[in-house]
Amino acid sequence: MVKSSSLEVELDVFSGRPNPRWTLAAPEADRLRRQIRSLRSSAPEQHIPDLGFRGFIVHDAAGSVRVFRKTVIVPAARPRRFLLDTPHIEDTLFDEATRRGFQQLLPKA
Repeated sequence: MVKSSSLEVELDVFSGRPNPRWTLAAPEADRLRRQIRSLRSSAPEQHIPDLGFRGFIVHDAAGSVRVFRKTVIVPAARPRRFLLDTPHIEDTLFDEATRRGFQQLLPKA
C-alpha cells in the first residue's frame, strides 16, 4: 500500500448494489497502513462467501486488501497472501462501521 493521506474502506455486504464506503482521515489511515505493513504471520486460506458479509476491503492508490475472519488477504500478491490479523484490524473496522451507522449490516457476534 502506498503512503497517501487517506484510505477508503468498503463494507463488502451487497450483491447487485453498491456497498457502503467511507474514507479514513490521514491519522487513522496512516495507523492502518502501519498495522498492515507489520503483519508477518501466515494465516490459513479463507473462503469468501458469495452472499452476505464478506469483510472489509481497504483501498488506496496502490491496490487493496481484504480483512475477513481475523485474516488480511493480499490479493495482488502471487500467490495470494493470507496474513493473521494480530493487531485486530478487523475489530477496529467493525467499530468504525458501527460508529458510522452500519451496525445492521454487520454479522452478529
